[in-house]
Amino acid sequence: MQWKISQMDGKIDARLETYLQGFKNYFKGEIKFELQTLRSELHGLFEQYFGSLIVPSSVAAQDRRKGVMESRSPPPGFPPKSHTILPNPLL
Repeated sequence: MQWKISQMDGKIDARLETYLQGFKNYFKGEIKFELQTLRSELHGLFEQYFGSLIVPSSVAAQDRRKGVMESRSPPPGFPPKSHTILPNPLL
């Protein structure tokens, strides 16, 4: 009798594990799809407000030398960056 119960318990555990693995894989796929959709929507929104996010390689190389914000014009609604030269306190 004890052996029968142990055998049934093992079968139940195996079925439950298989079911839970399938459940996990299903939701993992659903979440992955939703994240890809959200990423695409956010990318479109950022492009709409900030322009194209794809930077040509020559501009990217220039950005690395000068700093990311120095070589680009400001987004719409923002004034251009002004450079203020501070007096040298050691003179």
